[in-house]
Amino acid sequence: MITLPKSPSRMTGHLRISRKWQRLFKAIKNRDLEILEIGSFEGLSAVFFLSFFKRSKICCVDTFAGSKEHVTSGSEYEADMSSVESRFDKNLAPFGSRLEKLKGLSIEILPKLRREGRTFGLVYVDGDHQAASSFADASLAWQILETGGIMILDDYVWMPDRPAADRPQAGIDAFLGSIEGQFEELRRGYQIIIRKTPSQARLAGSDLFGSRPQEIMTGGAVELTLAGRLRAALKKFGKR
Repeated sequence: MITLPKSPSRMTGHLRISRKWQRLFKAIKNRDLEILEIGSFEGLSAVFFLSFFKRSKICCVDTFAGSKEHVTSGSEYEADMSSVESRFDKNLAPFGSRLEKLKGLSIEILPKLRREGRTFGLVYVDGDHQAASSFADASLAWQILETGGIMILDDYVWMPDRPAADRPQAGIDAFLGSIEGQFEELRRGYQIIIRKTPSQARLAGSDLFGSRPQEIMTGGAVELTLAGRLRAALKKFGKR
C-alpha cells in the first residue's frame, strides 16, 4: 500500500501529471526500460514508472536531505525530511530488485554512472530547484541518456515570482540551448519532455564534472564551459 503525501496539493499534482504520462507513453509501456530518476522524495513518481512500465527497472538518486524549500520554516513545501526517506522505502519495497537506490549528490553520482558505462532509456530530472542545479543535473544526465531516449524536465514554470537563480527555468533553458539540434520536443508546459535524436554533436564540457563536481554548486575556481549559457538565461529573467 502506498504511503500518500501529507500535502493534498502534492498528491493532486502527482495524479494530474501521471495521467498525462500515461497518454504520452502508452506506445512504449511494454518496453524493457532502464529509468533514471534524479530527485525521488517519497517515491510516488518511481512507483508510477515501475507500475506503468512493468518490464522496467529504476535507479533513484536523492540525498533525502531536502532542498531549501523543504527545510525552510513556513514554506508551503516544508517537509519533515526525517520521515521522507522511510516513506520512500516503504512505497518502493514491493518492487524489490527492480529498484536501485543511490543516496547522495547527483553531481557526484551521475559522473560515476557514466564512468561505469551505464545508459538509460528514460530520465526524469526533478532534483534541486536552483537554476545551476537544474542545469547540471540535465547536462550530466544527457550524457547517459540513450539515443532515442526520453528526458522529462520537471518544474519548468515552478514559482515564477522567485529570483531566476532560485528556480529551474533558466537552468533548463541554458541546457536546451546547449543541445540545440540534438533533440525533439514532445511536450512543453509545467514539464518539458524531449527525445534524444541521433547526432554527431558532442555536448561541450562533457568531462568537466569528472574531477571536482561540487564546484558547480559552491562557486569554486573551476567554471563550466557552458556557464555563459546559464548566465545568459538568468539575465533573460532579470538577474545577472
